[in-house]
This record gives sequence, structure tokens and C-alpha cells, in this order.
Amino acid sequence: MMQLVLWLFACTAAALLLRRRPAAAALLVLGIWFTVPAAGSYLLTGQDSGSLSLHAATWLIFALVGVQLIVAPSVMAGAVAAHIYVVVLLLTVLGSAVLSTIFSKVDGGTVLLTDQIVAPALFFLFITGSSALDPQLVVRLRNGLLALGALVCVVGLAQWLTGSVLFYEDGFATRYWFNPEGTRWMGLLDQPLALSMAACVIAPLTIRLRWAWLQVLLLVLLGAGVLVSQSRVGVIIMIAVVLFVVLANPKPVMVRVGMAAVIGALTAWALSSPLAEGLLERLQDDNGSAEARGFAISTFLSDWPQFLLTGHGVNSSYQIAEEAGLGTSLESSFLMYGVDLGIFFSLLYFGALLMLVLVSFRRTFSSGLAVAGLLAIVIPQTYSALATRSVAGILLWTVIAMVACENQRRREGTESVRVPASERLAAWGVGTVPAVPAPQNNQPLSTQGSSS
Repeated sequence: MMQLVLWLFACTAAALLLRRRPAAAALLVLGIWFTVPAAGSYLLTGQDSGSLSLHAATWLIFALVGVQLIVAPSVMAGAVAAHIYVVVLLLTVLGSAVLSTIFSKVDGGTVLLTDQIVAPALFFLFITGSSALDPQLVVRLRNGLLALGALVCVVGLAQWLTGSVLFYEDGFATRYWFNPEGTRWMGLLDQPLALSMAACVIAPLTIRLRWAWLQVLLLVLLGAGVLVSQSRVGVIIMIAVVLFVVLANPKPVMVRVGMAAVIGALTAWALSSPLAEGLLERLQDDNGSAEARGFAISTFLSDWPQFLLTGHGVNSSYQIAEEAGLGTSLESSFLMYGVDLGIFFSLLYFGALLMLVLVSFRRTFSSGLAVAGLLAIVIPQTYSALATRSVAGILLWTVIAMVACENQRRREGTESVRVPASERLAAWGVGTVPAVPAPQNNQPLSTQGSSS
């Protein structure tokens, strides 16, 4: 317990120090999630089980939001007001989830609910509320996600080269799916499919980087991460994303042709190298994976009326799958939330997320955010992403927040306005903020930033 108290003190101190630097605070949260999996979070908090075993980054989110409410409550209030319909839908879903989980007999539901829905949703409000204080927030988050995505893919490649998990092996050993002799790697994330999801969702964000060589390097690294995860869906999606980045890229035609040639040559080499052996073996023999997914869908469809309005509590889908004879989960976040929360509330939850992307699609397509947002919603439907404690929840809500912020900035025509430091301080209650005239043009997401 003392270690958890110390971690809470560290989170509070970080929240106070970064209270006027929302980008740094948000990147700290993402950095913890991308470098400390749920399987290793106990190393920071000292809690490996029980209701206090929340992810270390979840405690930091609570501290950031708490400090925000004390120092600048108008920031969070503005975020709630701007997305009031989403907030109401989420509160409805959470109310149902809490009630069903309290009365269920399944352990771990509260922790999963907090890590995958409550904390990420609060993080969404933190980002959208703070965007007015830092017009470059979305660009900084984009650069941070690209750097973190590259990092976990490099670690995945190192695991493939060494044949060892390298980090957090004791924590991973507690997971039922983990095989120390296996050949599927996850980088610093909780599952191989989490690595594949992160790479695929982050890849579209390369489209607005300034230098073509950096775009190619990042796409190659992210693609390599998908290969070592041996995700078949991930490979298909990554190919589509590369085509999107090349075809929709604002760079000259000859530059895009060169990018396509380099990426194509490297892809051909990778597919003929040992790097793709595991993936090719899974394409020839999926060890019953497709059959298990079909069985999961048929199991859900045979019992769907009992889950229509009320669920059996968060985490109960695993019990339903076990009783049906499945060796795995229901292999879809929507199906699992349908069992846990109820089909109606699962539709509300994913519908709210989809609505946030679709209403912003036209304004955020050219920046790659709309594509990343759609992928962040679609990919979890191919495995148990949001029904496990992993990076999936925070990645989903972060990308959705970036979509919402970029859409708001484009709509108001303020994307190129840089607010002076004195005015940002005034926004935190020191004086008043003078009106900033909107520019006449309406440009897409800035290409400026440390990673551009």
C-alpha cells in the first residue's frame, strides 16, 4: 500500500508541475501506457490484484483531471459543454455498466471498466478541454504517438531477433495466453494484437510529416511491428494504410512514386525473409482461429435476447465463452461489451465514438486523423481489445480526442493561431484573455512539430 501512496504522490506532483503544459501531461500518460503494460503496472503501483490494481497511468489521469478541476475548472466544463451529448451517452452506459457489474459475481470488472472506459473518457475531456490553451496540442500528440509507436515496434523487432520477451516477463507469465516459447511478439504492450492495433492506428498520422524519408521510415517500422505480431488482419489494414498515405499525400507525384517504390521493395524483401515466416505459417494454418471466431459469433447470436437491454457485468463475457466451450474470448469488443453491458448500451458506446469521427470526417481526412479514428473503432471489433486491460482503450479515446480537437479548430478557422504565453496564463485565471482574430484561410493540420 505504501508504494501506491508514493505513486499517487508522484502523480499529484506531476499534475501540479504540468498544469499549464497539457501536451506534456497527455504525453506522459501515453508514455506510461506505451512503456508499462498492464502486466507490469504493479512495478510502479505495488498492486497486482484487487480493486486498487488500476494501471499506473489511470491514477495519473485522475490526478490530472483533479488538479484541472481545482486550478481551471472552466477547462473541463468547456469540454463537457462542447460534447454534452457524448457525455450524457457515456454516463448512461457507465450507469448500466456499474449496476450490472456490482450485481455480478465476476471478479475484476471494476478495474477493467475504469482502465478501459472511465479513465480514457476523462482523458478525452482533458485533451479536448486543453486544446484551447495549446493550438499545437494535436500536432504534439501526433508526434508523440508516432515516436511511441516506433519505439514499441523497435522493441518488438528486438524480441523477434533475440527470441525473448526482454521486458516484464514475470508479469506476462501471469497471463493465460502467454507462451515464453512463442514466436508472436508484443513490444512493450500487453498482447501481440495490441502491438498490431497500435501500429495500424498510428500509421495514418504520418501523412502530414514534412519529410518523405521520415514517412517511409516510420511506415516501415510500423509495418515490421505488424509482421512480428503475426496479425493477419493487421497486415491487410497496414497495406491499405500505406496506400492511403501514398495516394492522399500532398507531396509531388514523383516523391510519392519514390515512396511507393521504396516501400514496395522493402515489403517484398520482408515477405521473403524470416521476418514473415510466422505470419505465412498462420496464413496456411491458423490453428483454428477462424473457426473459433465463427463459433464465438454463433454463440452470441444464439443467446442475444438475454443481453439485449441488460448485460451480465463487465468481464462476464469470458465466463459465457468458457461455458460455451470456447478456448478463448468472444473475439470482438462489441460482442463482449454486448454481453457485459447489454447490446443496447454497447451500441450506444460504439455509436457515440463513431459519431465523433463521422461528423469530423471531412475536416480531418487530409490529416489522417479521420482514418486513424475509424481504425481505432474498427480494429477492436476483430479481437478482445477493449475487453482486456491494454493500451487499446487509451489509444482509442486519444485519437478520437485529436479528431474532435482538429475538427473544432478547422471549423473555427483557428488552426494556425499561436496563443502567446501571457494569454495562455490568463486562460488559467491570471487576468483576461483578449480576443484572437481568426485567420482568413482554413488550412489542414499543421506539419510543424519535432517529428515533422
